[in-house]
Amino acid sequence: AGAGHPRLEQARPTLAQLLARVRAMGGDTERYSAYAALRWGHGWRINPHGRGRAWDELDRYAQDPEGYLDKIDAELGLGA
Repeated sequence: AGAGHPRLEQARPTLAQLLARVRAMGGDTERYSAYAALRWGHGWRINPHGRGRAWDELDRYAQDPEGYLDKIDAELGLGA
């Protein structure tokens, strides 16, 4: 197919890329992983489609990381 590395737009992100993005938004990766398992099922980490859905949601909240972290806390029952 092709030489070199696939671009992120063409390939689903790796788990490491996803968790790095969560950390960059100020999130806790353990808490995010628990949230993602509730939202997309326990296989989200190994399923390219599940990771893609998680990445898309991170994209939607890129301009409001605090709101996204609040959403995660609310979903996990950890509201302020």
